[in-house]
Amino acid sequence: MNYKHEFIGYTGNPVGTDNDPVEYRGFLIYERILTESTPSGWDKIGRRTYYSYSGTIFAVVKDGKELSQLAGPNGAKRAIDKHLSGEDVFKKLALTKN
Repeated sequence: MNYKHEFIGYTGNPVGTDNDPVEYRGFLIYERILTESTPSGWDKIGRRTYYSYSGTIFAVVKDGKELSQLAGPNGAKRAIDKHLSGEDVFKKLALTKN
């Protein structure tokens, strides 16, 4: 990748953006374009399902790992506030991915 900022994406793949982040309470919020399919769960017979999205998202990043993808910067800030107040808003899997 040849991005100005690179980090591990929500799905574990490297992602990046040329947009500078906004720092908020020790987290970085990046505006970036998401154009990939992400796993969304399992169907009734055990097949993996995917959510396809193409558009702007706001990525919450901590220690080089994307913890969540939100539709707007205010939602990203609210998620950070809830997380810091003790609410488990970021999936545990995203917090522990290498």
